[in-house]
Amino acid sequence: MRCAIFASTLLLATLASTPFAQDNAGQGSGLEIRTSTDMDQLLEIYKAAHGGAERFDGVNYLEFDFTPWVLDEKGERIALPTRNVQTRFRDNADEQLQRSMRIETDFELPGDNDAVRKVQVVSIVTETAINIWRKEGEGEYIKSESRELMLSAVQDAKVLFAQLDMLLYLDSRDLRCTYGGLMTRDKVSYVTAEAAFRPAREVQEPVRLYFDLKTALIKRIDVFDPQTKMRVGSTLVDDYKDHEGLKFPESISFVSRSMETLGGWDFASVKVNPELSRETFLKP
Repeated sequence: MRCAIFASTLLLATLASTPFAQDNAGQGSGLEIRTSTDMDQLLEIYKAAHGGAERFDGVNYLEFDFTPWVLDEKGERIALPTRNVQTRFRDNADEQLQRSMRIETDFELPGDNDAVRKVQVVSIVTETAINIWRKEGEGEYIKSESRELMLSAVQDAKVLFAQLDMLLYLDSRDLRCTYGGLMTRDKVSYVTAEAAFRPAREVQEPVRLYFDLKTALIKRIDVFDPQTKMRVGSTLVDDYKDHEGLKFPESISFVSRSMETLGGWDFASVKVNPELSRETFLKP
C-alpha cells in the first residue's frame, strides 16, 4: 500500500523506577517502561501493554466505524460522514492475500437540476487496485469510475493505514523505529521512539512516538517536515478502550505546531479479528 501520513498537520529525564500500570499491561513483561534501553525492549513492553505479544501480533483483521470531524470558524465540531471500515490488517494472515481495506459510507453527489442525491458507496482498496461500487435506493451495486470517489477512498485508506500502523504494527517491515529515550514535552515525560516509513510507502514525514510512562501506550505522535526537521503538527491519542487485552483508541485529534486543534477522528463499534470472508475484500 502506498500511503501518505497526516501532514496538515531533548530534554533527557533522570531514570526512575515507576512501572507502567499492570492493570493495563495484559500479561505483563516484568519490565518498566522508564528503564527500557533499546527498541526491542520498548517493543516488548508495548506489546505487553496490549495483552502480550501473541495478542498484539495476532491482529489480522479489524472492523470499526470511523467518523472524521473538523472545526468551523466558531470552533464548533462538524462531523463528516461516518465510514464503516473493514480491513485485512496484516498480510501475513494469508500469504496469498494483500492488505486491504473496505470502506462503506454515504456520499452526497450532484444530481439533476442542482439537486443533491445521497448515494451509498462501497470502496475496496488493496495494494494493487481500487474498486468502487455505488448503490442508489434499493437497487443493486453498480461499478463506478468516479475519480472523486476513488480519491476519497484512497485518501481514507492511506491515512488510516498510516495511523493504525503506528499504533498496532510497530514492527512492520514498512515502519522503521529506533529508540529515542526519555523526553519531556509540555511538562509531561515520555519514553520515545523515532519512526519513518520505508520509501515504497511514500510517507516522507518522519515522526516521533511518545509512550506514556504509566500505561506504556502511545499518547502522542509528532510529525516533522523532512527538509527542515521542524515539527509541523501532532496527533494526540486518548480514550483507549480494552478489547480482550488489545487497546484501541476511541478518539484521535490532530493539532497544529502551536497545538491548535484542527480536527480529529472518533471510533466506535470496534471489533478485533472479526469473522471476515475473502469475498469481503472482492465485492460488495
